[in-house]
This record gives sequence, C-alpha cells and structure tokens, in this order.
Amino acid sequence: MKIKTNKIFDRYLKQLDIDFKTVDFAIPQKLSKLISGEILEQNDCITMTTLTNEKNPFPKTLVDKTGTESLINHFHVEDYLKTADKENLRKIISAGLTTLKLLVEKFQNAGKTKLQFVLSFETVELGQQFDKKMKWANDEHYNGCQIRFYKKRKGKRILTEDLNKYEINGIVTIDT
Repeated sequence: MKIKTNKIFDRYLKQLDIDFKTVDFAIPQKLSKLISGEILEQNDCITMTTLTNEKNPFPKTLVDKTGTESLINHFHVEDYLKTADKENLRKIISAGLTTLKLLVEKFQNAGKTKLQFVLSFETVELGQQFDKKMKWANDEHYNGCQIRFYKKRKGKRILTEDLNKYEINGIVTIDT
C-alpha cells in the first residue's frame, strides 16, 4: 500500500492535531451503511451496490472506465454528518480519514487490489475565490470532504502525479 499526501493535507493535519495512522472517528450510521455495500465488478470496473442504482453502471461500450468509476464511486462525507459537525473541519477530516481507511480495508479484505482511493478536502470563506470564475458566495463558510476510488489502469489518471500542484484542496491518495 502506497500513501501520498500534498502539503495542504499535511499542514491541516498538523494544525488540527490529527494523526492519520491513529485517527478513529465514530462515523454516523448512514455513512457506515454507505460503505458496507456489496462490491460489484462489471466489465473490468468496480463499485459498490450502495453507490449506484443502476443494474448495469458499466456498459461494455464504455470508453473511459477510470473516469466513470471516479464519478460513480464518489461521495461527500459532510453529507452524512450532523449539521454541527459540518462546521467543524477537524471532525469532517477525521470522519473522512476513518471512512477512507475502512473503505481501503474492505476492498483489501475482499482481495481487490490495484485501486486508488482519494480523499480531498477544502475549506472556503465567503468570497474567497475558488477559481477565476467561481466564488463560494451562498454560504459564509464551506467545509467539504470527498472520497472517490477507481481501478488503476496504465496510462489513465484522475490526478496529476505531483499532488502539490493542487493549491486549494488537501489530498491524500492510497494505492493498493
């Protein structure tokens, strides 16, 4: 297992006093139920039954398997937390990291390897520019943490190799 982080991720973990190796957050029942879905493999793609309602999410004619997996196998941790916890970046990141570790463990225990798991988080203040076109203007503050996973395929990447090129998000990847 190979773990990579960017500088933003490392800085936030240090500031929030979170130890990636020992973090253990009591994740809510709805989030636990989400990651307990049955593993579904189809046409050289992988997902969980709790992440898709489609019986055939990966048709044989699918061109971009990695991109489609990344889209389907994606959820926002904060959507499963209590409202008060959504305001607490430490709780969001702790819940995300705990969920990520449980998800990796689930797939490894099932013998599913050669996957990449990605956790990214961001915190944005009112009016802080996210990019040149988009501003977070509807809320005073936004904390978000998302997890996605997909099979590793030769020549197919979702993220650039240098995670430090991402200047907004804290990112950790786990390759199995």
